Amino acid sequence: MLKKLLILFLGIFSILDLSGCALNTGSIHESGQIRQKLKFSYIQALVMVKNALKSENIQFENAIVTKKIAELKGVYPNGRVVHIVISKINDSESDITVSAGMGEASREDARKILSSIFQYSQSR
Repeated sequence: MLKKLLILFLGIFSILDLSGCALNTGSIHESGQIRQKLKFSYIQALVMVKNALKSENIQFENAIVTKKIAELKGVYPNGRVVHIVISKINDSESDITVSAGMGEASREDARKILSSIFQYSQSR
């Protein structure tokens, strides 16, 4: 099941990549970042992030997904950019970094996104 989900995500993100979408990781700002270690596999973290983006009304823009790291970009309706980086630590743990811009308000938005991700982990 997880293998099928990984193949699905890699296929979707490969199509986006081939269509000219690329993620610029240089624009992630330290001041608006929240980082958290997850006790979920890399694939589970990808699914949880996808669901959280939908629930937070963030429009998915593009992503780069490899076997060990995923870099996703989304946009709020007001145009503010959200960056999410998911890194595989081992088969049962992942690391996630959420950035929603700069400043304290951006940190709060990043915390809200992270909270939404955890909500999906508890509903499983």
